[in-house]
Amino acid sequence: MSKTALFVLALVLWITPAVVAGILGWPGIWGSGSAFGDLIVPAPITGGIFHVPSFVAALVLANLYFGLPDRAAALLRAGILAAALVGLAQLFNLERLYLSITTDVQSSPFRLHRNYFGLCLLTDAAITWLWLTATRRTKLNRIAALAIALLPVTAYVTLALTTNDRLQEDFLRGSPGYSEQRGDGFLWLYSRLPPEAPEFRATALKFLHSRGPEHDPNVQDLAVYFSNSLDVARDYRHDGEPFATLCLYEDGTSAAWHTGRADCFSEHENFHERLMRHFDELPDELPREVQAYRVALAICADVEVPKAYVDNEAVNYCRHASLDKKLLELESKHGAEALKSMLDSEGEPPET
Repeated sequence: MSKTALFVLALVLWITPAVVAGILGWPGIWGSGSAFGDLIVPAPITGGIFHVPSFVAALVLANLYFGLPDRAAALLRAGILAAALVGLAQLFNLERLYLSITTDVQSSPFRLHRNYFGLCLLTDAAITWLWLTATRRTKLNRIAALAIALLPVTAYVTLALTTNDRLQEDFLRGSPGYSEQRGDGFLWLYSRLPPEAPEFRATALKFLHSRGPEHDPNVQDLAVYFSNSLDVARDYRHDGEPFATLCLYEDGTSAAWHTGRADCFSEHENFHERLMRHFDELPDELPREVQAYRVALAICADVEVPKAYVDNEAVNYCRHASLDKKLLELESKHGAEALKSMLDSEGEPPET
């Protein structure tokens, strides 16, 4: 290949992914600006650095191509086509495509990833393949050519799907949300296991071990709805019917299983409701800080506060209540006798 032809090829190879990314509206790798300028500059802190490996490989192979025997040249072209297909596969959300084939999810199966390396590999390999094919045609057995072109992308897709932990789990997380009552939340799960499977409940509890209310600072009571429809689980249709409901409680109340949709909230008082109930039962004329102290006394009487931090609403409330310190502050502000009278007014603090 002449130096002029190699230069023209290099120019086309370098600017094409930047142009494509710019047309697609991709941002720079730091999330701002246009990917066009980002990919044009081959610096370590820009997207252009992702282009260097495939760009250099394409130029080296294109330069070697014309000195190869016909069979070797044909094999090389098939290999370059395989690289283009692998690059194309990297641009697609394979998980989304797989779920659209294996479940009832209604969203579009095709969504491009902002994968700089995949884009550069695709454009470099495709342009190089077209360039070499146009300048020197060589023949190769069609079956052999297809095998060389398709085996790598097949292996890539298979590996990407089989190593995707989400696709190996029996449950997929759907839509979370919160009820009108503060502290009550829900979570939809898509289940690959039928409810009658012997391992269904144990597997579900294991999956939810790190997803329960104790791991969400905004949830104290959680209703987990199980559906065999991924479309229902992800879109959270209010008219969707789960085949089972699991009620989980942060305060240590035992988990409860129900068939179909169940109410996890009306018969259980979460921490925020309990807190508000105690405030409502106190005399309105008490100073707010005295009310807060009396409520903390009642709430924290049976709460054990561990040394290690735990994400539990009641424990955290009592950890920061600092009852001994607060008592001294209130005695200093109101006087011991007056404070005792306020603490004893209307009887003892409400029972917990």
